[in-house]
Amino acid sequence: MSMKGVEPSERPNWWQAYDMSRDMVKTRMKRLSSLYAKGQDQEKLTIDKAAAFYGFEKDNSYYLPLVSKRMLDAWSVVLNGDATIIGYVRVDGFED
Repeated sequence: MSMKGVEPSERPNWWQAYDMSRDMVKTRMKRLSSLYAKGQDQEKLTIDKAAAFYGFEKDNSYYLPLVSKRMLDAWSVVLNGDATIIGYVRVDGFED
């Protein structure tokens, strides 16, 4: 299938239910407030706008970097304390 241009991530038989990974996500997610604190003014504004749009509180939310084949460091996924996805923010979540 790869020779035909079908990426492994596009193959449903390679997928698994998110709940199977939730505990691992909980061990790796980081407080959104720390990403906010180290951010530049534009990043803070971006997080504030996302919080207003999605309705989450920065102090009670978490994040993990989000990657795709097009962008490796431009987005972060926002999660609640149960590791449920509650939004996205265009801020690099990788640590230097």
